[in-house]
Amino acid sequence: MRFRTVSSRRDHEVDAAEFEGFIAALARLYPAVHAALDLERVNGSALLFRWPGTGPDPAARPSVLMAHYDVVPAGDPEAWTHPPFSGHIDGTHLWGRGTLDDKGQLVAVMEAAESLLEAGFAPARDLYFSFGNNEETAGDSAAAAAELLAGRGMTPWLVLDEGGAVAGGAFPGVTRPAAVVGVAEKGILDVELLTRDPGGHASTLPGWARRHGWRAPSPGSNAAPSRSRCRTSPRRCSGGSARTPRRRCGQCSQGCPCSAHR
Repeated sequence: MRFRTVSSRRDHEVDAAEFEGFIAALARLYPAVHAALDLERVNGSALLFRWPGTGPDPAARPSVLMAHYDVVPAGDPEAWTHPPFSGHIDGTHLWGRGTLDDKGQLVAVMEAAESLLEAGFAPARDLYFSFGNNEETAGDSAAAAAELLAGRGMTPWLVLDEGGAVAGGAFPGVTRPAAVVGVAEKGILDVELLTRDPGGHASTLPGWARRHGWRAPSPGSNAAPSRSRCRTSPRRCSGGSARTPRRRCGQCSQGCPCSAHR
């Protein structure tokens, strides 16, 4: 947690030395993993571990466990209960940016692998650990790892990426903590909305003026639009009542809730 592996599109917020420090710390903390598994770096600072399988079928499709160790900027440190990169442990919780998203999942994978290796376990099929370094900026390291494996003819049997958390109070009517399992990947949608309409003053847009009987001034004229006769009697509109909130008609100034004056 103490490594400030911040991923950002602002160059001054990214410190490459923190990423290298994190990678070096993994080697110190998980020596069995680094001794038994093949490791290659992808797209700079992403990590791809391969745990060779020992099963009888060499064609068995492998599994891929994913996580990322980059985090978003922490913002104002004073707004945190404990400093965001302190790794503070209060006896119950570990505090810090990335504990949930997503260094916690990476550590869980590494802890499990280290323990299994120490116990003499070997998987029946290949296992890959793919750890990204720029997920928070919709980076390309995960795509680079996928392209690398596809280029080697590898089609995974299972890919397990980060998902939901064990959260309390996340769903109406559910009072106990619930483990949220994600079965699909969210994507990105960019939408551009474009409208076209003749120009006009914001208080009297052309479409509104046509519907309500206003006549636009001639081009180059400074004259204000003239009013035509109101289509509804200014004395009383059908549907109006004492209990109905009244709207003011822009043509006859008569308070009115009818459709002609809305």
